[in-house]
Amino acid sequence: MVFTTVSATALQLRADPAVRGRVLAVQNSVFYGSGPVGALLLGVLAQWTGPRTALLAGGALTVLLAGLIGWALRGRLAQRVTPVPPPPADTPSSGRSNAG
Repeated sequence: MVFTTVSATALQLRADPAVRGRVLAVQNSVFYGSGPVGALLLGVLAQWTGPRTALLAGGALTVLLAGLIGWALRGRLAQRVTPVPPPPADTPSSGRSNAG
């Protein structure tokens, strides 16, 4: 649930407003469509090899793909993140004014 919210928020913030709806449509199609497709492939594999081997192969494939995607995107996230400078030291910490 948290991943869905964070990924949709990140896409909304980064996508060009002219194509934001299309980007979110593709994200939803991939996110929600991958479950049924994966279940179908896992079921076929389980018929041939048994459920234990099929689940092990599915888990190994997931870890492998996550590693490959992380390796391919390394450094890109660090380039996009810009540190926020701290506020000046002379800024008062409370919102109250001394007038009055």
